[in-house]
Amino acid sequence: PPTFRQWVSLALLLAAQNTLEIASIQQIGDDNLPPILQQSVAPLSFVISAAMLRSKYTRAQLLGAALVVVGVLAGFLPTVWEAKSTSVIHVGWVLVFILSRVPQAFANVFAEGMLRGSSHMSWAFKVTLYVQFLALPLNFMSSSLLE
Repeated sequence: PPTFRQWVSLALLLAAQNTLEIASIQQIGDDNLPPILQQSVAPLSFVISAAMLRSKYTRAQLLGAALVVVGVLAGFLPTVWEAKSTSVIHVGWVLVFILSRVPQAFANVFAEGMLRGSSHMSWAFKVTLYVQFLALPLNFMSSSLLE
């Protein structure tokens, strides 16, 4: 079974993701972009999983990841091109938001490796609990910096 140290490591990765997301989400400039950009975690998790865990994927799974990338680009690029002076897209904050997907993808892969061969589903509840406690101070710091 996973150790407490592994749970804390996983929670720290998710806390980093949460902090970067909280710091950037209100600064992006278009409320429609975050749900689209969040999808970039799926192909990123595929790449990290293949590199670190030597996971193998079927053609259908790879096609699905490619479609996610196309969907993110199709949802993101027109919004940037059509941005009027009244609705400014802050590309720097978009990049910070996309950067928040990196620790989330590593957390996904870490959990995949940690739970490989296990049928535990209680990990989601434990991770949520640890993340909430560990991320609380970081979330307060990031939100107070934005005020």
